[in-house]
Amino acid sequence: MNWVFLESASTMAISEFQLFFKNPGTAPEFCVHRYAGETRRILDMLNKQLAGKQFLCANEYTIADVAWFPWVHSLKTTQGAMDYLETKSFIHLLSWADRMSARLAVKRGIVVNSEQVRERH
Repeated sequence: MNWVFLESASTMAISEFQLFFKNPGTAPEFCVHRYAGETRRILDMLNKQLAGKQFLCANEYTIADVAWFPWVHSLKTTQGAMDYLETKSFIHLLSWADRMSARLAVKRGIVVNSEQVRERH
């Protein structure tokens, strides 16, 4: 449950970073650096937790993985964000994101609000 609570507490920093990163000039530069630093710290924590594990809670897919994946995925799909955050060394996190992306349910979830899925329910 700790990883779910941490996700809940961390969303503001990640969403603020994305807001400022996608809309340059909307905030003072120190805001961008502050939220980028906090987002990088959070990703580093996740990377360390995933070392030697398939999923956040050992080798079992849990609600913690479900909660964290959309945030990591949104950063990966925001052009230039991962480079700006210098995450290339986060090999455990990036491998986990690839494993998560390969899951059938996750693939469907990613496109559920797109034109690719006409009936969602």
